[in-house]
Amino acid sequence: MVYAATPYAIVSYNPATFEIERWSKVNRLSDVGISAVEYDPSSDAVIVGYSNGNLDVLLEDSQFNIPDIKLSNIVGDKQIYDVLPYNGLLYLSTGFGVVVVDVSAREVRSTYFLGLNGAQQKINDVLVLNNEIYAISDSLVLKASVSNPFLANFQNWTEVVDWPAAGSYSDATEFAGNLFVHAVDQTNDKIYKKDLMTGVWSVFSEFGNMRFGRIWNSEDYLCLAGEWAAICYDELLYLAY
Repeated sequence: MVYAATPYAIVSYNPATFEIERWSKVNRLSDVGISAVEYDPSSDAVIVGYSNGNLDVLLEDSQFNIPDIKLSNIVGDKQIYDVLPYNGLLYLSTGFGVVVVDVSAREVRSTYFLGLNGAQQKINDVLVLNNEIYAISDSLVLKASVSNPFLANFQNWTEVVDWPAAGSYSDATEFAGNLFVHAVDQTNDKIYKKDLMTGVWSVFSEFGNMRFGRIWNSEDYLCLAGEWAAICYDELLYLAY
């Protein structure tokens, strides 16, 4: 199945049968203002995050809602910017930090406030690479051991200083033995590539007249979603479509 999201609905497409289905607040969704969508293989569910912090879990024949962030007394930005399924949990990148959700228990397990002295810090993306978890924000990148049981303590995180480019980072992903990092400045977006074998960084993609949206990858393709196009590469990093 292939899923796409607008702020108001999820559209599913079955390549085998060519069937298209639309999910909205009228049928399966609990809210509007979709800001993130991801597939969780552990629960075989589509995870939908909203700009107000609400969270839906869509199973094949049912769905349930986890409104903890939306209903919390946190002041400020509660938007869910990205969802990372990892080791049976969901790591939500939000406007105030990282929220860890246990889907099977239908509850929030932990919250990481990673700003100065444990203050709120907007997190754009979370990445797990080589047993380390990375929290990516507009101004810095933090990392820690993913097996550390005390990740809620900001003092257990250290700043990453060997990534290229100053300024804002939007997201990052691993694909085909490389780390891809999306960097944003006032005039341009760049995708940097780090060869994980050699440790060498290079500029992988840059379009001065197109802003990138998100980096997305499956097992077979790396896709760069932009303002007016989506560019996809195969495992050899050749342009696929």
